[in-house]
Amino acid sequence: MTEHPVGPIGWARRAAAEREQRAANLPPGRQLLDQMTDASLAQLYDELDEAGQNYLGACKTIADMHAAAVGRSDRGPVRGV
Repeated sequence: MTEHPVGPIGWARRAAAEREQRAANLPPGRQLLDQMTDASLAQLYDELDEAGQNYLGACKTIADMHAAAVGRSDRGPVRGV
């Protein structure tokens, strides 16, 4: 059975242990949000922007493929067809 923390010191120790566990499970090169530097935060935003652009590019490609397949671009694909 898991022991529950007692008092503020117990809760602080538990929070620190959980933070260390989360940090240990992160992929290489990643940090917890409260440990991030400005440079790593900027890199994260750059990666998010790139992922967003990749997603939008994939959506455009699928729309172009659908238009080429059915010969019309005024409607999207019908589900199940």
